Amino acid sequence: MPGKAKFAKQMAKHLDEPVEAACPITRPGGTAGQIGGSVGGVVGATIASTAKNRESDVQVGQFGWLGLGSGWFAITNASLMGKPTGEPLARVDYADVAQAALTEGKLTLRVDLDLRDGRHVAFEAKRLGQNKANVEVLELLRERCDKV
Repeated sequence: MPGKAKFAKQMAKHLDEPVEAACPITRPGGTAGQIGGSVGGVVGATIASTAKNRESDVQVGQFGWLGLGSGWFAITNASLMGKPTGEPLARVDYADVAQAALTEGKLTLRVDLDLRDGRHVAFEAKRLGQNKANVEVLELLRERCDKV
């Protein structure tokens, strides 16, 4: 399965149901905001302002988790220790996704999901270095949404 097995196990334990793949996520622009905050000044403001403007109807905190089940996906927030926590912010059947798009940025891969009920879900995940496994999970999400 795509992604890191450890992440899928953590998410499965948290949701108390089978999860086939999982990865850490952040709100749209969250990674740019982290970088912008450490760079500071005009450069930091420019980096942070390049994120897409469409608001997500699911508000992921600074850090969160995406878990893929066989017929659905779930999004949760992350604890201070970085593990999935709390009730799912969203639990959506792949069949309820009208359109799925991935947009590659310099450091991240942004996900935009238009749901059949009119809601929009957006988040991003780091994609470089040790985070390359996240890309596999997000591509699997898009494939599953596109198949139904």
